[in-house]
Amino acid sequence: MVASCYNEDQLPDLNRVPCSQDGDPTQCCKEGEYCSSNGLCVKKDGDDVTYWQETCSDPDWIHGNVTTCPTQCMNINNGGNGVTYCKNSTWCCYGYSGCNCTDSTQVFSMDPVSIVATASSFTATSTSTSTSSNATTSSSSSTSSSDNSSGSSSSRHLGVGLGVGLGVGIPLVLGAIAAFWFFRRRKSQGAAAPADTSAAAVQEHHQLGQMDKRIAQEVAHAQYGSQAHPAALLAKTMGPSDGNPVELQ
Repeated sequence: MVASCYNEDQLPDLNRVPCSQDGDPTQCCKEGEYCSSNGLCVKKDGDDVTYWQETCSDPDWIHGNVTTCPTQCMNINNGGNGVTYCKNSTWCCYGYSGCNCTDSTQVFSMDPVSIVATASSFTATSTSTSTSSNATTSSSSSTSSSDNSSGSSSSRHLGVGLGVGLGVGIPLVLGAIAAFWFFRRRKSQGAAAPADTSAAAVQEHHQLGQMDKRIAQEVAHAQYGSQAHPAALLAKTMGPSDGNPVELQ
């Protein structure tokens, strides 16, 4: 829970926020102002930088018992809580009418300004943490979505790969089977062709033999009539076993 701020009258100061939430008393500054380690609030407006002693998270700070809540400029007669730097770590209360850095009665010592936070940084840090959590959740969702997308992409690529593989492989297999069948059939036809040709040659030779025999019979019949069988006449024209022809007696 954000600590409350109190003014010099120990009343709640709703216009400022604590510069720290560690539980220790700290100065309170207006939202957007810078918190310095010496208890001042630093306001930057363009090129102008001003310093202020404002309120505190400890109701009793006005008594000067809180080191982080300076009180030098709280009760000056001319009012105002503005602070100006003089030199050598000396400051004076500027108020509404200014101050004289050469007047020792108006000057006090304070550590140099060292910005440690902004008056709104703690709220911003909480918001940033929440935003970081949301970003983490968003990142997780994004990772899950990416995983799902990768799985879907992998499945899609697998389906495309199978489709392409089957589309190319099946025609190749069918083509190989058709080529094997075609060449085997042609080989069988080629092997059978000589046998068919040989059979045809035998048949043709047989037919020619029959035709020659008929022609010889017809010629013999025409020459000799029915006197003798052509085979006997042929035998008479042949000589001894050497096959030399002899003259007919």
